[in-house]
Amino acid sequence: MNNLRRKLQQWRALQSWERRLLIKLSFLLPMTWLALSIFGFNRARRMAEFELPDNTSVPNEPAMERAQRIAQLAAIASSHGIYKANCLKQSLVLCWLLRRQGMPAQIKIGVIPNVQPFQAHAWVELVNIPLGQQVNEYRPFDHLPLDHEKPSMS
Repeated sequence: MNNLRRKLQQWRALQSWERRLLIKLSFLLPMTWLALSIFGFNRARRMAEFELPDNTSVPNEPAMERAQRIAQLAAIASSHGIYKANCLKQSLVLCWLLRRQGMPAQIKIGVIPNVQPFQAHAWVELVNIPLGQQVNEYRPFDHLPLDHEKPSMS
């Protein structure tokens, strides 16, 4: 009972936009699973990293703080919501949400080099700043080819 009471207090402490976003995330995260299942990673990534207008500017400090808070809420929804989403699904949703607000967010995928077992992770960066988590030990792939791009064999 104390756990439920604590969660209710945490819910009430949220601002109204944060509550609305958590509800939205509870729908978006399973929809992302569906998009990945139907369209595959490359197409789902293109949907999340849609083209921004040329006049997109670098986010100011309040926008960066809001982006960090959105990343925190996405992590909360991913781990405590109805649908438990992994880092890839969480990153796709977070990137899409930030780009809808005009922020040039990018999905990054990386690995920890020379570690067994193989460990990979996905995260979102905004102006080269990882959002919501520490990713220091992960080395991002410089470029993930899209469907129409052929990897070079040089």
